[in-house]
Amino acid sequence: LEFHTKANGKEHLLCGVPVTIRVLTGPVVLKTPSAGPFLLARLRPGQYAVTTEYDGQVQTQEVEIHANGGERLVFEWDVE
Repeated sequence: LEFHTKANGKEHLLCGVPVTIRVLTGPVVLKTPSAGPFLLARLRPGQYAVTTEYDGQVQTQEVEIHANGGERLVFEWDVE
């Protein structure tokens, strides 16, 4: 996971973004603030919803994790 803001065409990395990962049709499996602009999470294969928040703006992305690889999600907030 990657977290940043975008203002005037420039990206600024964020840390301390609250992250909640839950099984798409089930329970929360991880709830933590990001320690930096990136968060690596080891998840079992399946479908998940990842929710983050910055400055009162909530974003959720769905992702499917396969047994043989990872996925990259980017969360970007416009602050212009």
